Amino acid sequence: MQINPILKHSLNANFKNSTQKSSKYPKVVEKQAYIEAKTENLENLVTLGFLGTFASGVYDINSFQKDKGLSKISIILLIATTSLLIAKWVKQIQLSKRYEKENGYDTKNYA
Repeated sequence: MQINPILKHSLNANFKNSTQKSSKYPKVVEKQAYIEAKTENLENLVTLGFLGTFASGVYDINSFQKDKGLSKISIILLIATTSLLIAKWVKQIQLSKRYEKENGYDTKNYA
């Protein structure tokens, strides 16, 4: 049984592409580790903020009607935590761009 030359060329091209992608994979992992290390504190604050928000009763509609003070605190905490989450995302984007600029390659095409 012979392999069609076009199919053989296609298989070789796919093999070369997969080996190139696998050689670039450590760079992507290194970039992700760098970003996660720099934003670890923000991640912990966001987690604590959302846990505090749910512990204060933001999910319970009946507590809003009974205790207006607790509901205001819950809503303020939810807004603060959400803005902190957005700030974390922005910082991750900025760190990603800075990492690519410092290392002189574009990792967007590697993943």
